[in-house]
Amino acid sequence: MSVAQDFTLTNGLRLKNRIVKAATSETMGDRNGNPTIALFNLYRKLAEGGTGLIISGNVMVERSARGEFGNVVVDQDSNIELLTSWAKSVENHGSHFLLQLNHPGRQAPKTLNSKPVAPSAIAMTGPNTFVFNPPRALELVEIKAIVQKFAQAAELAETAGFSGVEIHAAHGYLLNQFLSPAVNR
Repeated sequence: MSVAQDFTLTNGLRLKNRIVKAATSETMGDRNGNPTIALFNLYRKLAEGGTGLIISGNVMVERSARGEFGNVVVDQDSNIELLTSWAKSVENHGSHFLLQLNHPGRQAPKTLNSKPVAPSAIAMTGPNTFVFNPPRALELVEIKAIVQKFAQAAELAETAGFSGVEIHAAHGYLLNQFLSPAVNR
């Protein structure tokens, strides 16, 4: 087996090689949550370098719930032309491009979201928690709405020409909060 050998994922997506750029949060979106030319150029260079699969980092599914300044947001208000250009910046070079979709839940800094939500109203703990407001517990109807936001973002990603999505359920963000007995009570 060689890193240069092609590889087919279980969903049928065929990669030209086994080189994968893991999800990282570049925070290079504009203040409205759109991808920027700098972000296009970064991802284009990764694709031109021969990467078989590129996974974006931390694309938010809700404009009012961002984990960091500079996060790209994919929702009903997204500029589909910019998202299409971002997808093409990778896909036009023979690489596949997945959007990593995320919702920060209680890990939304208060400068971005003064009223964060979580499975339960349990505040963050630790040395840097002063940057987060205590969350309020989500109602069932809100949970269902967030599920729909993930689905809508995935549909928009497909429309824009991305190869697929990765759902971020780690690092203490909302989906991880639902999986944690320390946060989901």
